[in-house]
Amino acid sequence: MTTAHLPSRSTATTPAEDGLTHVTRLRVAASPADMAAARDAVARALGGGGWADAAPRVLLAAGEALANALVHGSDPGAEVQVTVLVNGERVIVRVRDRGRSGEGERASSTAPVSSVPPCLPTGGRGRVLMRAMADVFETRRLTRGTEVRLDFLSSCEMAA
Repeated sequence: MTTAHLPSRSTATTPAEDGLTHVTRLRVAASPADMAAARDAVARALGGGGWADAAPRVLLAAGEALANALVHGSDPGAEVQVTVLVNGERVIVRVRDRGRSGEGERASSTAPVSSVPPCLPTGGRGRVLMRAMADVFETRRLTRGTEVRLDFLSSCEMAA
């Protein structure tokens, strides 16, 4: 297991979870610099797991999930958790934020969220983009915060 301790972020890579070869776990602060570092760590995990060719598609969706956690789901500097599970067959990226102050607790839910973006020129297309890039896209509202799960399958990569 490799662990790096950096100011406001940590990374751990371990073998095997859910039958996947590489597991990378990150805890980063909700800040633009840490989100960029998290995206770089996702890219390294993809390269280490043999997914370098598919990295642009995965990184686009993962970057959007990270941006949503930063902009919509976290107070500045709050912790965002990122987990990347990789093997030759599949990649799973999970991004989990803790919600914003004042949101209060809410019931957990896996209810679908509309995939139609509002007519705003500055945003509202992240979910549509993640749904288009990932083979499986799920959001889960937690008691505090939200978790986004993105699955990418190598069999779908071959067909593209």
